[in-house]
Amino acid sequence: MAATFLVIHHHHQGELYYKIAEKSTTFAFPAGVCPIVGVSGHFSGGGYGMLLRKFGLAADQVIDAQLVDVDGRLLDRNSIGEDLF
Repeated sequence: MAATFLVIHHHHQGELYYKIAEKSTTFAFPAGVCPIVGVSGHFSGGGYGMLLRKFGLAADQVIDAQLVDVDGRLLDRNSIGEDLF
């Protein structure tokens, strides 16, 4: 069984773990060990964490993202292209 959830860029890993634990006692996410690191920085760095061997990098679990380019355009998976994902 898999689940998806929305993570907002300003959240910290500790908040992410807490929200997952509120919803389920069986789901996990391979984020890092420092609870005060922001999730967007963690994901963009690949996402090394304690569950790396079982689930891979946190960045491997991202199925979509919204990014703002230097021209101010809001880009998502469809507009960026599959090569990034």
